[in-house]
Amino acid sequence: MFRFFKVEDLQTRKKLLIAQSDIHRHTLVMHIADVREATARYKKMFTLAGVSTAAVGIGVRVAKSFFSRNESAPKRSGLFSKLLTGFTYFREAKSLIDHFRNHNGNGHDSP
Repeated sequence: MFRFFKVEDLQTRKKLLIAQSDIHRHTLVMHIADVREATARYKKMFTLAGVSTAAVGIGVRVAKSFFSRNESAPKRSGLFSKLLTGFTYFREAKSLIDHFRNHNGNGHDSP
């Protein structure tokens, strides 16, 4: 008789553990979905911050070259210097344009 009650208690405990396991499994799936959504949101936000930082950096350099009036700095008026500065600006602008072209606004990266 004692053994019968023990088996019945074990079966009840097993059913309880199975139910708890199922609840924890569904909770874990929900948490993983939340983490994936938050990761995608932060990735998009930081991508936008990186692009805007690059755009501001280019704008500051161009504005500095137009409005700089530092007389103590050596004057760089040579053709090579102007070509090098133009090439640098072009390379930075091209990387910014390529970034916009690769991320076409649908939230997914190109493979």
